[in-house]
Amino acid sequence: MAAKEIELEVERALECIECEKNFILTGGAGSGKTYSLISLIEEIGNKYPLSSIVCITYTNNAVAEIRDRITNSNLRVSTIHEFVWSIISKFQREIKETLIELVNEEEKGKFKQPKELDDGQKIGVDYFNDSNIVYGGYYDLKKHEVSSINHDQVLILAEKMFEKYSKLCDILKDIAKFIFVDEYQDTSPLIKEILLKHLKQSSKKNTVGFFGDSMQAIYDGSVGAITDGSLVRIDKKQNRRNPQTVIDLANLLREDEIEQVPSDDLNAPNMDNGIILQGSIKFVYADSIDGVNSLRNLPYFKDWNFYDSKQTKELWLVQKANAKRAGFPKLFELYNSDKIIELIDRTQKKVIHKGIETSNRTFESVTEEADVRVGKRGNLLENIRANSTYSSAFERIKVNDWDKVRNYRVNKESLLSYKFNGLMGKYESRPQRDKILCHLDSIYELMELYENGVYNDFLRKTEKNIITLKDKVNLKEGMDQLANRDLTIGQCIDRAEIILNIQNDPFETFIKDRGVYLWQRIKELPFSEYVRSIEYQKEYLPFATQHSIKGSEFDNVLVVLDNGNWHNYNFETLFKEVEVKDTVITRTKKLFYVCCTRAKKNLCVFMPTSDTTVIENAKELFGEDNVFHCG
Repeated sequence: MAAKEIELEVERALECIECEKNFILTGGAGSGKTYSLISLIEEIGNKYPLSSIVCITYTNNAVAEIRDRITNSNLRVSTIHEFVWSIISKFQREIKETLIELVNEEEKGKFKQPKELDDGQKIGVDYFNDSNIVYGGYYDLKKHEVSSINHDQVLILAEKMFEKYSKLCDILKDIAKFIFVDEYQDTSPLIKEILLKHLKQSSKKNTVGFFGDSMQAIYDGSVGAITDGSLVRIDKKQNRRNPQTVIDLANLLREDEIEQVPSDDLNAPNMDNGIILQGSIKFVYADSIDGVNSLRNLPYFKDWNFYDSKQTKELWLVQKANAKRAGFPKLFELYNSDKIIELIDRTQKKVIHKGIETSNRTFESVTEEADVRVGKRGNLLENIRANSTYSSAFERIKVNDWDKVRNYRVNKESLLSYKFNGLMGKYESRPQRDKILCHLDSIYELMELYENGVYNDFLRKTEKNIITLKDKVNLKEGMDQLANRDLTIGQCIDRAEIILNIQNDPFETFIKDRGVYLWQRIKELPFSEYVRSIEYQKEYLPFATQHSIKGSEFDNVLVVLDNGNWHNYNFETLFKEVEVKDTVITRTKKLFYVCCTRAKKNLCVFMPTSDTTVIENAKELFGEDNVFHCG
C-alpha cells in the first residue's frame, strides 16, 4: 500500500513542532482545515507515539466529528469550556480565592455579589467554608453551600487563575505536549491569553497550534483574528468545495492575503474529471422583500430541489422570517414577543422604581397603578385589551395575585433549544428547554418511533403490552388520532396521556406555577406548529439562519439580504458606503462570506432594493449578466 501523501501545510506544521514553535494555520472556506488538523494528529501519533495531544473546539458536534475521524489513545478532544474546567476544578482553594477577587472588584462585570449580602459588602474565603464551586448552567453563590458558576464565567475565572498561579501552566504543559485549537476564530480572547501569554510563565515545553479562518468569525465575543508575532503563519489556499464562480466571488470579499485557488486534488468534490466546476452565481433584486416569493418560479431555479433540505438551503438573517416560512409563526411569537410577558416585565420595573406596594393585590390593579405613577408609555395595556388574542388571555390572569404573576416566565431561548448532540448521536432537549416543550418532545419522540416502525423501543418506553390483535388495532387507532395535525397542543397532550401512558410530574408542576400563563397560551396553538418547529430544528426544511450553517455545505444556496430589525448588520454596506460603525461593516461582510461559500454548485443572492448604486456595484461583484430584477 502506498504511503499517504502529506499535505504541504501539514509538513510545515510538523516543522514548527520540531522547532518547538507555535503556529496558526489559516484557510478559506472549503480548504479542508479540519482534514489538515486530523492529518497532523495522525502524523504526531506516528512520530511521537507517547506524547499527549489535546484538541479543543467550540461545540460538542465538532468534538464528535473529530473523535469519529481519528483514533489515538493519547488524544483528548473536548470543548473549550469543559477542558479549562477540567484543569482548574481540582484546585478549589485557588478557585475560591480568585472568585472572591472577581466578586469584590469594583467593576464586578459578570460576577455579582451573593443575594443575601448588602450592597458594598465583601466576601472572604470563610464565606464558602469547605463547600465546593461547581460548573453548572447558572450562577449562584451560597454561604457554606455548593455554589455554581455559569458558561461565560468559566473562561473568565480560568484566565485569571492561569495568570495568578504558574503551577497551572506547568500542569497544563505536563498533560498536553501538543494543544490544537480548532476553529480558532470562534474561541474567546481569554483562550488566546492563556495559551499565548500565561503559558510562557512555565519553562516546560509544548506546542500550540491554531486552525481556522478569521473571515468566518461571525459570533459576538469571539477572538476573530489572532495576531501574534510569535506564531508561524501557515496559509492554506486551495478550495475543495466551491465552484470557480463562487471562489472568484469569495476572493473579492476576503480582506487578508489569502486568495483561494481550486484544489489540485483531481478527486476533490468541486472537480469533474480533473476540471473545476464552474457553477453559477446570481444577484436578484426586487422592489420589496415580497419579491422573494416569486423566485422559485424563475427558470434559473427549475433544477433546484427546495424539498430536499440537504441539497438546497434558503438563508435568512433572523429566526422570525424562518419561523413564518417554516410554519410556526404563532409559536415563535409566543416565545419571542408576547405582549403580556412584556407587560409583566415592564410593570415589575415600574414597581421597583416607584416602590409600589403589591401585597395582596391583583395583576390588573398593580399594572394600572404602575401606568399612572410612571406615565403610560406606548399604551401597552390598552393594546392588549384591544387585541382579541391577548385580551382573552389577560382576562384569565388579571385577577391573579401579582406576587405570583410577576414570576410567570417565557424563556426566549427555550423554543429553538432542541439540538443535535454529536456526542450522543441524537437530537435532544437542552437545559433551557421549558417543561412544556420537554413534555411535547417526549410525545413526539414516541410518535416518531412508532411511525418509523421501531416498535421494541416504543413498547419499552411506553410500557404497553400488545398481546392480542385487538391490542394492536387499538394502538394503531390511538396513534392515528395522535398524529392528527388538526389537534391543538393541549388536545395532543391530553390524548397522549391516555394513549401512551405518559405521566410527567415536572410538567404538571410547571404549568401550575411559573408556567401558568405559558400553558394557557400554548395549549390553544396548533400541534402542527410544534411539529414544524421540530422539523425546522432537525433541518428537514430548506430554511436556516445565516449564522447556523457555518461549516455546512449544499448544492444550491439562496441568500436573502434582509436586515429585518437587526441593527448589528447592514447589507447595503456590501455594495455602497453607509454611515454605520466599522464593526457593522466587518460583521456584515464576514457573514455574507460565510453564506456565499456554502454553495457547492449554485448561489443566488436576493436583495430587496431599488438603489442604483447597490445594483451597479452588485454587477461589479457578480458580473453584469448575472444581475437581474424580479417580482
